[in-house]
Amino acid sequence: MVPVHGAEKFLTAVLAMWLIFLPWAFGTRDVWSQLVALGLAALAFASTCLPRPLPPAAGEEGAPVVRAPILRLSRAPSFWLAAALFLYAALQSLNPAWQYFELPDGSAWGIRRLVPLAGLPTGIEAPFAEMNGWRQLLIWGSPFLAGAAAWAGLTRRKTVHLLLTLLVLNALLVGALGLAQRLTDTKLIYWHYAFREAETYGSFVYKNHAAAYLLLALAACGGLAGWHYFHGRRTMARSTPAPVFVLIGAALLVAIFLSQSRLGTLLAAGVLLALAALVILRLRGHTLSMGVALLTIVAGAGLSLAALNSFDTSRARARFAAMLGSPNGEVFHTRVLAGELTRRMSKDHLVFGVGAGAYRYHTPTYLRDLPHLAQRTTYYHHRPISARYQLNHAHNDHLQLLAEYGLVGGILAYLIAACALAALLDGPRRRHPVGSAALVGFVALLAYAAVDFPLQNPAVLATFVIFVVLSCRWADLESRKSPAG
Repeated sequence: MVPVHGAEKFLTAVLAMWLIFLPWAFGTRDVWSQLVALGLAALAFASTCLPRPLPPAAGEEGAPVVRAPILRLSRAPSFWLAAALFLYAALQSLNPAWQYFELPDGSAWGIRRLVPLAGLPTGIEAPFAEMNGWRQLLIWGSPFLAGAAAWAGLTRRKTVHLLLTLLVLNALLVGALGLAQRLTDTKLIYWHYAFREAETYGSFVYKNHAAAYLLLALAACGGLAGWHYFHGRRTMARSTPAPVFVLIGAALLVAIFLSQSRLGTLLAAGVLLALAALVILRLRGHTLSMGVALLTIVAGAGLSLAALNSFDTSRARARFAAMLGSPNGEVFHTRVLAGELTRRMSKDHLVFGVGAGAYRYHTPTYLRDLPHLAQRTTYYHHRPISARYQLNHAHNDHLQLLAEYGLVGGILAYLIAACALAALLDGPRRRHPVGSAALVGFVALLAYAAVDFPLQNPAVLATFVIFVVLSCRWADLESRKSPAG
């Protein structure tokens, strides 16, 4: 038997290292970083297999019971749905209907038909280093194992509080790196590493992924500020860290704007408005407290504007002006065509999809019917191959999910999302400041995924999962219940 405090300290330390590592390894985009993230998550998950004294679960009474925390997952529908999605992607990979090949001189590549087992999901044989179903499972494994470990093994509110605070502070440092890059006008990550993509920001290779990560941290920061404020009112504390988190939120907002991610900035503004509305609704009837809260929020917004005036924001403003001045411009039209390509692919493989990680290998076939998109694929930073191009991503995670996994896999994925949404909408969680903030962040990121591909970035996906899990755990622990869902 492992002592409760020692086991939880170990789990907390591993999850903390995992959280810190995710963004700094270039957004965990490379195989080596994904293997490290998976190893840390697996270590955290393994620690939940050791028995230790645990408080009674929902519906149970009495003293703590000695058992392995992992047993709690048996009553979690989202855990089994995620396991089913893993199995589905594995079946696709084990039953390939296509095979990637490349000419000996490397001048061209293509895919050839194979004969798969009929009636089963199909996938593609392709290089692991580029992308295939097994690489996709590697990416999914990290948030799955870390989220399950946090759900099953964290039993102390202070531990959850610490991890969420660490998430916010880590994002603040990523934002600070982005600000320093803008000040020095460099496109090199850490002023040393160059990437084919020219839109790097902070430690992320793609600025929109950096904005999505910072957006989640902004929602978490708002939740922490709200919790400290309301907890201080309830305990009649003379002061709280709430204003500090407001300042951190202001810094994160500046960082998102300077990333030049237009949708990220608009969603960040929406997140702030939603969080402010939640505070106002909770304080209705308390005029003085509402006035103090609003003054703090306005002061934070004012500091954000003052900080922006200290930087050269001409490029960011120009991008917004271009978007507002020509909503039917080149970028918009290109993404519409990419969506049309993905819809055609989904229609042709409606039930089972083309296979996990196989989207990019099938796009050249459809690009023949969309010549304008083939000419503009440089916008997506992909290389020409034998006068044909490939799109690595559909710039719409929802459409790409349907194209790769079909209706069967898509239903499994959205059932997982529905479980997460239902968990966040549960009464005590919805009323908890951090739970409310997680709900706002959940909606914002799914909206982001409708016009970009943030969930294709491992660091963003993992942060999204752990934010939802930690928010639910905190609300459960504070309300003195521990449901399995």
